[in-house]
Amino acid sequence: MAMTIVCRAYAQDLVVKYDFIKDKFSYWQNGKQVVQPQVKKNFEVKVQVENLNPFVFIARCNWKQKVADDNSSMSGIAGMFKGIGGIGSITTLLSGLDMGQFEDLGIKRSGASLLESNLAAKMTLQNAINSYNKLYETEQTLAKVEYSSTKLQKLKFNPYLPSDTLKRIAYELTATSMSTKKNTTERNLSVSGFIQFSTGLYNTMISESENLKNYAADFLTEYNNYAAQNGNNFAEAGINKTIDNMVATSKELKAKFTAETINNKVDALQQQYEVITYTPFTYSCNYMPTGDMLSLNLDIFQSTMGANNTGNVVYGGEVTDTMRKVRTKSINILIHGDMKVTTSVGLGFPTYGNQNKTWSNRDSFIRGTSGSNLAPCISTYINFYPYSGKNIQWGGTFGVGIPVQNEGTSALNFLLGGSAVLGSNSKVVIHAGFAIGQLNVLSAGQKEGDRLRDGISSPTTKKSFVPGAFFGISFALNK
Repeated sequence: MAMTIVCRAYAQDLVVKYDFIKDKFSYWQNGKQVVQPQVKKNFEVKVQVENLNPFVFIARCNWKQKVADDNSSMSGIAGMFKGIGGIGSITTLLSGLDMGQFEDLGIKRSGASLLESNLAAKMTLQNAINSYNKLYETEQTLAKVEYSSTKLQKLKFNPYLPSDTLKRIAYELTATSMSTKKNTTERNLSVSGFIQFSTGLYNTMISESENLKNYAADFLTEYNNYAAQNGNNFAEAGINKTIDNMVATSKELKAKFTAETINNKVDALQQQYEVITYTPFTYSCNYMPTGDMLSLNLDIFQSTMGANNTGNVVYGGEVTDTMRKVRTKSINILIHGDMKVTTSVGLGFPTYGNQNKTWSNRDSFIRGTSGSNLAPCISTYINFYPYSGKNIQWGGTFGVGIPVQNEGTSALNFLLGGSAVLGSNSKVVIHAGFAIGQLNVLSAGQKEGDRLRDGISSPTTKKSFVPGAFFGISFALNK
């Protein structure tokens, strides 16, 4: 039972959502969208700012209360990697090789062929090329890692990129950077996954550099033996210089990408990925209203983080007084459910119908003369109503009226009924309902038309309270 009560209370809270990119408010209660923002007194108002890039902007809620006021398309992400390679923005040392580049030499040159006559030479050359291409692929992967890290660093400062799109781009760029042609399966982007990835790159760099050196040495042995017998009169003459260049370049690559260098590049990508993925692109605040009208000013400031190009978001440490305000959004929230009691003074118009008569002896018969109906009274009212903040608020009223004339009216009028409180400041009140007045009525046993003993005796009357109706208008003395 206790859990049910908590859930019901929570459901009465008002959730105000503001989409920064769409520049639009929406209001939610009980899990459904509502048109007007309103909440019961002592229930919570929650504000959620969505699609707010915390690397660029900072939001702040400024509360004041008074008593009685598309996602962008993901297509084309793969195109972000265009230009990466030997002639791209990030320069590389190696370029891909193919065995055919060497076998075609036999077509372009005359004479005997080392590769056709010596199977061992052909196999060692193929192995050397394979190791070289693995080094090339490793270097290309590191180029993609560096490119993606730089790209994400810039993208996270894009103020108008939806958060889900930015997070998806971060995933796609990072996952693509950590994949190869032979390994297209989904990468493990956890902490351990980045460590394994970095370790794997370094191990490949070391092992394939060593393999390339050994295979190249074996091939050059076969090459030199063949050259000693044939001079330069064979198709692959001069290929030894290409092999020497491959080994020299691999040494340069190995020296450039040490374990520390590779680890730093992967760490930089990991940091950018995790900062974007795990940083909430929302701002939340809440307030418990106790007044009758709540005003919210949602201020958006430009963060100094973008200007400083820092990488992390530190919440609660920003000094907004020194920041430039770029947007302010204001809404008023109605607070209802609080019972208000006000006093007012005005006019009342009670009526008692045919009961309001003056009795007299006319020609020895009891005759009644109708008094004034709807005679104005100076009336004071006590009004009570649940405050809603609207222009018309319905409630009840109790009043006492004293007539401005004496003849044919009740000396004292008690007024009870409904009220309509007009205006947001609750100053004018319209009343209507039941009236109880003290009138002169015939004593028991007498009725109009009865004969009296003589022509001068007066009918016997008494004071009695009788029911009637009234309407009135008054002006509140206080809210």
